[in-house]
Amino acid sequence: TAVANIPLGLWVVWSFMAIAASGASYDVVRGFFAQPLNAILMLMFLVSVFYHMALGLQVVVEDYVHCERSKIVYLVGSRIVVFGLTVATVFSVLKLAV
Repeated sequence: TAVANIPLGLWVVWSFMAIAASGASYDVVRGFFAQPLNAILMLMFLVSVFYHMALGLQVVVEDYVHCERSKIVYLVGSRIVVFGLTVATVFSVLKLAV
């Protein structure tokens, strides 16, 4: 996921600069994401970043939480939070795109 995040991250930076240069109004952002390629790339970026985050959180919990019960709670809780964030951001992009 780290390798995928590099070009997608560069695209996101370029996109935000292009949107800002165009005025950054709601209509400009909506028009930007109405283009299928932009919406798809943003969705790929979001899913990749959140999956990368979930993997990183898992490693931290496994390495630094020593109580097995707490470890399970933290792992399940972090997955639920990451899943919720992913769903919320994907919904937001799809709402802008449609």
